[in-house]
Amino acid sequence: MTLFHKSLKDVEVKQTRIRLVKLAADVLSNLSVLASPELVAETVRRGQWTQLFPDLEGYWLGEHHCEQRPDYWRVEEIATGYVFYHYFQNENEKGKLHQQDFSINFYRNEEDYAYVQHPRSILQWLGNDKLSKDDVTYPHFVFGGGEKPTKIAFESFMMDVSWFRPMQLTRAKDDWMPPTEKGMEVTNDFEAYSYTFYLGLEAITPDFISVKDENGKSYRVSVSEHEELRNCTLNDAIGVITWGDKRYIAFDHLMLYLPIEE
Repeated sequence: MTLFHKSLKDVEVKQTRIRLVKLAADVLSNLSVLASPELVAETVRRGQWTQLFPDLEGYWLGEHHCEQRPDYWRVEEIATGYVFYHYFQNENEKGKLHQQDFSINFYRNEEDYAYVQHPRSILQWLGNDKLSKDDVTYPHFVFGGGEKPTKIAFESFMMDVSWFRPMQLTRAKDDWMPPTEKGMEVTNDFEAYSYTFYLGLEAITPDFISVKDENGKSYRVSVSEHEELRNCTLNDAIGVITWGDKRYIAFDHLMLYLPIEE
């Protein structure tokens, strides 16, 4: 209903009963896609949504950031989107920062959606299970400042969660120095979910897909055992994920993760 009212407000032409039905159908269609990571990936592949890659890398200051109590973000662009690292200081914790990181993709259809995942969603990914609705949220976003945005606003939309709230971030000046460079201790609150993703697509043939890891070792995956792999292209995020002592061949765009048996 929130999206329907917003869409209705944004429409400039006079509404008829038929137009209202069409608008409601479009809203429900978007919601059904957003509710499934697999459908998000397929919809982007078909070009029905546009994934955005603005210049966001660097440091961003939170609304309540100050020198006495830091609250800022570091943004890193990766092959599949962005990682937003949040650094903040709890009250009465001198000289110590907490770090939390979130995977964020930006999409544009008739609306602008950010697709935000909690890092614990890796537990669902690697088990090839559906993502929990508690580990994903879809806020609206607004960029301000031109081709290289200087402001990012995340606005509440649907599936609101406690771990990622509406906020506005402002790009830090080029000479801004984060507290981490002044010797502050950093504790990663999500250390248990940390992993590395090495992009290592080697070859695509009619029979198999070859992937190599960071050490140059190659792995082959039979296409006949996973029919969805027939749609893979050289532009897809394919490689090896290492999580703790476990490793997986990752077809990230398909949400398919195959354990490597050493």
